[in-house]
Amino acid sequence: MKKMLCVLLAVLLLASVGVPVLAEGNGAEEAGPLVLDKPELGFRFVVPEKYRNLKGSLDWSSHYLDDGIIQITLSYYSFPEEDFDAYNDFVNALIEALLAGEDAPEPADPKWSTGMECAYLYDIFTINADRGEEELREELKAHNGIREDNFGWFEKVGSDGEFSFFVGQYAELEENRDEYREAMGEEYYAELEDIASDREAFLDALTLSAPEYEMNRLETDDMVSFETTDLDGNPVNSKDLFAGSRVTMINLWATWCMACKKELPELNELAKEFEKMGCRIVGICLDADEEGMDELAKEILEKNGVDYLNLVPPEDVDELLPAVSFPTSFFFDSEGRMITEPVRGAYVDQYLPTLNDALASLDSAAPAEGEREASEENGVTLANGEGVYRVIVSDSDGNPVKGTTIKFCSDTTCTMGKTDADGVAVFEMEEGPIYNIHVLKVPEGYMKNDGEYLTEDTFCDVHIPLEKAA
Repeated sequence: MKKMLCVLLAVLLLASVGVPVLAEGNGAEEAGPLVLDKPELGFRFVVPEKYRNLKGSLDWSSHYLDDGIIQITLSYYSFPEEDFDAYNDFVNALIEALLAGEDAPEPADPKWSTGMECAYLYDIFTINADRGEEELREELKAHNGIREDNFGWFEKVGSDGEFSFFVGQYAELEENRDEYREAMGEEYYAELEDIASDREAFLDALTLSAPEYEMNRLETDDMVSFETTDLDGNPVNSKDLFAGSRVTMINLWATWCMACKKELPELNELAKEFEKMGCRIVGICLDADEEGMDELAKEILEKNGVDYLNLVPPEDVDELLPAVSFPTSFFFDSEGRMITEPVRGAYVDQYLPTLNDALASLDSAAPAEGEREASEENGVTLANGEGVYRVIVSDSDGNPVKGTTIKFCSDTTCTMGKTDADGVAVFEMEEGPIYNIHVLKVPEGYMKNDGEYLTEDTFCDVHIPLEKAA
């Protein structure tokens, strides 16, 4: 089957399940060893000589398939690096035309319309070691439609105990050799063939390790609270927003996200089904706080017939609603508590089943009387007279635990803090309200504490215990 436009696939993929976080040119002007070093991805690549001073271009991109899975892709483009801006402009115009049902624009270079102007050379995958190759293949199939027989070769290249590393190459490079040669021309195709056929050179240049980047992620049962405005400037408070529905789905989208915009008409129809169940969909346009983008967002929504509420992103949205792919949809109960795992990507067919799961969890998990009090008894709360709230974290031996990330929330805002060498995190908040406290992240060597803690209605110390990992 003839391959679709290479970059069209890439753009739709990145827009639906991830965001590019690594991009480098081919280094044609560099002298001496050229090293691409991205410790946040656990990736280091010493660029071989044959990869440099090319007539065509090499491009690295990476994105997250799911929590704990990183994909890094090396692609070859059969045109020089200086043509990338014009090429990207053409691709964006093409996607807009396809989504609108309009005629495709004319490219500056005719081969950009062949669908064979670029090729994926190698794909690198990093996954938690306890999940392994079988789950990685399931994720590839679920997110990208990639089956085992799509790869010409796919192999595990190492593990550090915490993560396992895999490298593969798509079978189409071999299956479509004649089509690539005709579309790219002999000189460009020779470069592609030379790099694609030398697996040993690629693997020798590659070093993989545990990624340093750790996504701030929202856990089930975490509370979210914020204040913002709708796209017309009217104030919105999350407490009131959530209180009006059994379940609220927050859909994160952006004006630049093609997959986000493509699902809008279906989302609007789905919003009507949600309403029948006492639930609702609310959009947050992530770039609507930039100059002029609120008007563009309104134009996009009107064009797609969307009439459900859409908001400007609240301050610190990346911490409140952490996401590495767009769209991402979160499901909250009437108190602003996340009750299911988010849906990452434009998977409209997953929204209603996820809502049903959320409703079922509410029906079956109503807390027994006294359950919250039992949770509170896991810690000790004592008035301190210090004019601040202090969260004190210690291990089972009574030793202070440094570097514990604490989330300290009122009804409207959440503040993050870390414990110091004495195991203390200080929060200067207004006295009077009862604040909600969660342990967001523990240092290495300790077990996660999922308990919920409450302050008194006066300045106090809240003591939280941590257990050492086995």
